[in-house]
Amino acid sequence: MTRGSLITCFASLACVANVAMAQSPAGPANPTGPAEVGPYRPFIDPIDAQSYWFALLIPLALGIAIAYKAVRMPDMNGYPRQVLFMTVQIILGMVALALAFYLFVLVYLPWASGAN
Repeated sequence: MTRGSLITCFASLACVANVAMAQSPAGPANPTGPAEVGPYRPFIDPIDAQSYWFALLIPLALGIAIAYKAVRMPDMNGYPRQVLFMTVQIILGMVALALAFYLFVLVYLPWASGAN
């Protein structure tokens, strides 16, 4: 294919995609909320995780620990135990940071500003 035919091909694909998007029941990306009809579109219609967002810390900490220990351990003896230990360390560290920031904002800052 020549460069001109590639450009024509991509332009026609873009037109087909625009027409399909305009005719779809979900329509284009809806900034006011997720579409009621149509397939799930990641990064456009995010999952509703506001009520349990803190539970996502566990798989995040586990993934970080798995990747870090896989790269840093010289041999794999005791790998699962080390990953579990680091996962617990990350979770406890995040809880301690959350508590420290909570106390800083709700206790220290009002005291320092003189508000009762």
